[in-house]
Amino acid sequence: MIAAASPEKSRDFDNGLTLASRAATAVILSGAVLMAVIFQIDDPDADFWPAIVAPLVMAVALAVQARWPGTPSTVFFLLVGGVAVYAHSRTFASQVPVWPVPNVITVALPKMALILIGGSGRSPGAALRWCAAGFGTAVVASSLAIFHAGHRFTFDVPGVLTFVLTTGALLLVWRAHRHDSTSVQRLNRAARVELESALQHRVAVRNAALVHDTVLNHLAVLATSATGTLHDSLRSAIRTDLDELVQQTAPAPPGAQPGMPHTSPLHAAILDATIRGVDVTTTGRLSDVLLLDAARSAAVGLAVRQCLQNVEDHSGVLAVEVVVLPSDGELMVMISDGGAGFDADSIPADRLGLRNSVTARIGAVGGTAAIWSSPGIGTSVVLRVPFTPAADNAGAAT
Repeated sequence: MIAAASPEKSRDFDNGLTLASRAATAVILSGAVLMAVIFQIDDPDADFWPAIVAPLVMAVALAVQARWPGTPSTVFFLLVGGVAVYAHSRTFASQVPVWPVPNVITVALPKMALILIGGSGRSPGAALRWCAAGFGTAVVASSLAIFHAGHRFTFDVPGVLTFVLTTGALLLVWRAHRHDSTSVQRLNRAARVELESALQHRVAVRNAALVHDTVLNHLAVLATSATGTLHDSLRSAIRTDLDELVQQTAPAPPGAQPGMPHTSPLHAAILDATIRGVDVTTTGRLSDVLLLDAARSAAVGLAVRQCLQNVEDHSGVLAVEVVVLPSDGELMVMISDGGAGFDADSIPADRLGLRNSVTARIGAVGGTAAIWSSPGIGTSVVLRVPFTPAADNAGAAT
């Protein structure tokens, strides 16, 4: 499975950063309201209500920005926030004149909320620009409020620290996200290479099986035939197999299905064996092969053809049973004979009939092949092929 650094993933990351920024802003505004309420309760004669209302107005503007994100709503939040910072700072500067007002945390809270709007930027550049705009708006509004309250402006330590920490955190987060995206891209390239290698292996297995089923079999027959003109039946078989080879190597249309049961590769394999004199008994419905797609139907047909050829060449009998049975999302095909049999564990490595033309071929389309045989008892081959594409053949990527 290929995990791609898709635009959806990037949007999820941006949305997460934006939500975190808004949550922090909401917490800070709540703290500003709470601090103003505490001061009002501590000094009932003072007028701290503007400092209570200002953060609430900023919270409403923040909700508007969250509901309709974009440049207009962010600018709206900055304008409303600038007025709120002015009112909040002016209130504390006039009601608590003995404090070094710019450095008081109660005055700094709305300014910090205004700076944190940078987290809603959709890119590092946009985030830094909004953060700088919030910092500038907060400093100007707070300085004017303190000046109008009759105090001398001093260096705004909380505001500067908030701006530096926010921009630093944004840069670190975006850099880590970029590094993760690069790592995912490298993993994607490696996964694509692995997938291409697997596909090439499947093609090689399929081609090797086709060559064994056609060319090698006919060469073996020709090598043991008498010299002179080819027998008509052998000539016809070679021509038929060549046509089959051309059809199998031609790409099938996506989602192509076999047309009718009598045109399926499975039916053709049984018919060809019958013409050669093999007594094939079928159990079940051959039409169930239509439940498979074109690639799986072809693989089953060619594997059965090879099994029938093996019965004819090696079993010593000319009678075989083919059972077709759909069950649990897969098609099962069993080929059984009562011939000489063999020791399945002692198949030489150079014998490609069962290994490539049956087991590997069925495995290449997501199925399995099981072989049971013993000398003197006979041979049974069970093919299981899923109706739907296997995960490794679908090439999915989420």
